[in-house]
Amino acid sequence: QQRAATTEISRNFQQAAQGTREVTDTIGSVAKLNQETGNAGTVLTESVKKMSADADRLRTAVEGFLGAVKTA
Repeated sequence: QQRAATTEISRNFQQAAQGTREVTDTIGSVAKLNQETGNAGTVLTESVKKMSADADRLRTAVEGFLGAVKTA
């Protein structure tokens, strides 16, 4: 009976260790995904800022052109 209890305790420890490894792996995966997503978000933010600046320059150029056409 003692041997069976010891075997059961050993099996439970092994399962707990495996569960801990799985949790650690999952946390690592989530951290990596979070970093990748954060990097993508930074790239997207910079792209949107550049597009906004380009749109402002285009609007200014079009307004200047239309103003020149009106006075011509």
